Amino acid sequence: MTAQWNEPIMPLDAAVSRRSLLAVSAAGLLAACTKGATAKLVIGDQRGGIQALLQASGQLKEVPFAIEWAQFPNAAPLIEAMGAGAIDTGVGGDAPFIFSLQSDAGVKAIAAFRLTGDAVTVMVPGRSPIRSFADLLGKKVATPRGSIGHYLLLAGLKRLGQRFDAIDIRFLNPSDGRAALSSGSVDAWAIWDPYAAIAELSDGMRIVPVERSWTPGLGFVFASDRALRDKRPQLEAFTRRFATARRWGETHREAYAQMLTGQTGLPIAATRRFLHRTVNVPVPIDAALIAEEQQIADLFHAAALLARPVQVAPHFAPLCPPPTARSAVMAKRQLKLGLVTMGVGGPGQTNRWLDPEIPVDASVNIDWYIDIVRQAEAAKFDLVFIVDSQFITADSPPHYLNRLEPLTLLSALAVATTHIGLVGTLTTSYNAPFNLARRLASLDLISKGRAGWNVVTSGDAGTAGNYGLDEHYDYATRYGRAFEYLEVVRGLWRSYEDDALVRDRATGVFLDKDKLHALHHKGEHFSVVGPLNIQRSPQGEPVIFQAGDSDQGRTLGATVADAIFTHARTIEQGQTFYADLKGRAAALGRDPDSVLILPGFSITVGDTDEEAQAIDRALRRVDQSFEQALAEFGRPFGWHDFRRYDLDAPFPVEALEHARSSFYTQAKAITDRAIELGLTLRETVEVQRDLYASPFVGSAATVADEIERWFEARALDGINVHAGRPSQFRRFTQEVVPLLQARGVFRTDYEHATLRGHLGLPIPANRRSERRAVEESLAEGGLVA
Repeated sequence: MTAQWNEPIMPLDAAVSRRSLLAVSAAGLLAACTKGATAKLVIGDQRGGIQALLQASGQLKEVPFAIEWAQFPNAAPLIEAMGAGAIDTGVGGDAPFIFSLQSDAGVKAIAAFRLTGDAVTVMVPGRSPIRSFADLLGKKVATPRGSIGHYLLLAGLKRLGQRFDAIDIRFLNPSDGRAALSSGSVDAWAIWDPYAAIAELSDGMRIVPVERSWTPGLGFVFASDRALRDKRPQLEAFTRRFATARRWGETHREAYAQMLTGQTGLPIAATRRFLHRTVNVPVPIDAALIAEEQQIADLFHAAALLARPVQVAPHFAPLCPPPTARSAVMAKRQLKLGLVTMGVGGPGQTNRWLDPEIPVDASVNIDWYIDIVRQAEAAKFDLVFIVDSQFITADSPPHYLNRLEPLTLLSALAVATTHIGLVGTLTTSYNAPFNLARRLASLDLISKGRAGWNVVTSGDAGTAGNYGLDEHYDYATRYGRAFEYLEVVRGLWRSYEDDALVRDRATGVFLDKDKLHALHHKGEHFSVVGPLNIQRSPQGEPVIFQAGDSDQGRTLGATVADAIFTHARTIEQGQTFYADLKGRAAALGRDPDSVLILPGFSITVGDTDEEAQAIDRALRRVDQSFEQALAEFGRPFGWHDFRRYDLDAPFPVEALEHARSSFYTQAKAITDRAIELGLTLRETVEVQRDLYASPFVGSAATVADEIERWFEARALDGINVHAGRPSQFRRFTQEVVPLLQARGVFRTDYEHATLRGHLGLPIPANRRSERRAVEESLAEGGLVA
């Protein structure tokens, strides 16, 4: 549901997002199905917004038919005029559309888009005690009658199980509502952008968080029945040009903001703010969308805003058939998104726990984990990734000092979510293969096929002492164990053939004993009999991830991993790693496209590039002092204490010996860099601190541009987003993700229920089942006795 406007301000329907209505997409969301025709098209506009956008973007040049413009104050009279035959087409929100259905105005919705972000919300004075929607109960709240703000209040009350009169709703137009809130005659104001942005910037008002899902955020391109019959080619051409104009507005965000300000008189700061936090994503007019609209109509009727029930389905007439579940746009390569949670602060984030938005016990607070993972799932992320290690010192990052064990945590998240993948770090050095195989398979069943395992060999040498060993395994032993470990675990996961558990009550047969197989593994490092006492999941078995960057680590990843976690500072570094891993996989006979490269990054979003850079610098400055960085610097060197050295003397290269059984690849890279550049210890620490800087810093459009550039340049297949500051993660999910969706780079909804499905990976074959099928086929053909 998009906004209605009853003031001389640019309609929200003309607020754009990058590629927000795909111009001529293979998905066919707004693509033309026919060509030709020269008859005049009469377009209804609200306060000149669409005409100005088309003009500024060059989409009124060389139009092959005449256009006549008709201006209206808001969408309701526009739709009425369309029904009367005075105009042919126009753009508007779904509320006036639904109200028009009471009289069957002869208007159809021919294309749809969904407004995302926090453009519709509840505003309160900065010092108001109201902190949540529930706090509005019994309060006076202003909003225009029948508006998106009104719908937000009704939907929220319904979700809370409250009567519609549990809030004292005062029906006021936007200017009167703003004045009433400022004077204190109402407690809150349900409104939309740009009004919300103006109230924030000019009046010091504050946004009350509400669930984005309460307002569907749907808007439409409309056409009269007569125009659909007589002017279909012109309608298709108009939607193409309108889509291209919206795309121009996003790629020329500042020019568009200036144009809107000139057109509407809005303050430029307010225009910039609402353009940066809202986006219109094209969606198909399908059964699901029509069902959403029916729910809106039913709610309006239940609240006595509609005099009689209305059926919305007959009033949709998409220009082209809706796209299939796997359209041409979606069938192409898609970006993957993972969430990396670091609670109260990981490496380089010693002081992050001081952020008042982060609970001081976040790293062991299941409610915090559930909240942030649900945010990621709402944004259609592929997975959440839980990092882990089992050795700490007093200088370890706060998150490392006190955090939940991955599989215990992920099992809790499995029942609190429905789609997002659940990936945990588990070491092959300090776990028994049978036990780990069983725990991971259990998570995979609990989550209905969403489990993933990040295979590590443990870099913290001190871990050995926690497991009764005098010293950590050397590199060769660690990776030799890892290769054999994977062989054992995968063999155990295939103990049962796919149809081994008969469970036939009629015959009393629970198990086909011929289809249960012991492993009987005897190798250099492990001896495991089996079988494993648990079946395979809907995705077959957990997805394998790997994060080692040494030569042995890369070989392990290319041999067994479905996805690789890594890091790259530049697009060139990303491309080099990408090509190396894919090449290794291909040389091993694997499909390189089945090995996904997913580097991790922090991301900083601001209203402008300059603001984002300032935010990023400030956060990195306060997150860790030099003294804290120096203490943490020793981790890859086996927690060697570098505080004993002269900071301004040449880097002590002899310290590399302490890394032999630790993170040697990382420590050697640090040492080599210091030698090559002639750095002091102080300079080396500062260079290492700079490695935490991200290439993805800027406005939402800039960040989306850069992510798309890396993706298209084959520097990555996806990004693991480090969720540091809660406010920044919200900006990424609410501002950047919708832009990536609008471009067709990232999904707009889940198409699968398993992690393998999200990642486009095949279900691993159970070789025992395959062998049996071949044998049975040969027997049927008389080729075996």
